[in-house]
Amino acid sequence: MLGALALAGAAAGAFAVVERRHPDPLVRGDVLRLPSLRQGGTLILLARGVERREMLVLSLYFQQVLHDSPLMTGLAIAPQGIVGFAAGALGARLAARMGTRWLLVLTNGVATFGFLALTHLPATGGYSPLLAAWTFIGFGTAGTAFGAMVTASRGVADDDQGLVGGVINTSRQIGAGIGAALLPAIAITVSHGGGTAGVGGDRAAMLAGGR
Repeated sequence: MLGALALAGAAAGAFAVVERRHPDPLVRGDVLRLPSLRQGGTLILLARGVERREMLVLSLYFQQVLHDSPLMTGLAIAPQGIVGFAAGALGARLAARMGTRWLLVLTNGVATFGFLALTHLPATGGYSPLLAAWTFIGFGTAGTAFGAMVTASRGVADDDQGLVGGVINTSRQIGAGIGAALLPAIAITVSHGGGTAGVGGDRAAMLAGGR
């Protein structure tokens, strides 16, 4: 792992040097220094780090703690995707009504509430109304992703919007990779289950996602 990280750092450094010296760089430094792009990129990285990543932990929870089948697990988790799609579709309307800043406050608050509610995942079989809290996560993270994109593209010239989209997508993929590794690792480490995430580890992963 350390070797891979060192190689990635060296590659990023070499790319930065080449781009700085090139007369027509692919990624212009003046655009990257825009506060709006840095803020939007950070938001999308954090949102994507937990968006859908908690599903990895919850899928283990449903199958190993509640002993559900893979089919039932998929059906139980599906509503989060539906709610997230609705949040993305309504994002422009919500932003126009309440402003992007307040949209981000709302969506981050909703996602945090969902994660904190799931820190009380039941340890025994049977469904609890508490499990519906993951739909709040779907709404919050999707709405935050929309608000982050609006923030990043604000004040950027039309000719540079493609670069903004590339930076945001890169932040999204980095966040997804970090979240996919981090949340299950927390669940497994806390549970001390030899690779099997118990309910204590699942609750810890939800707490980490909420933070």
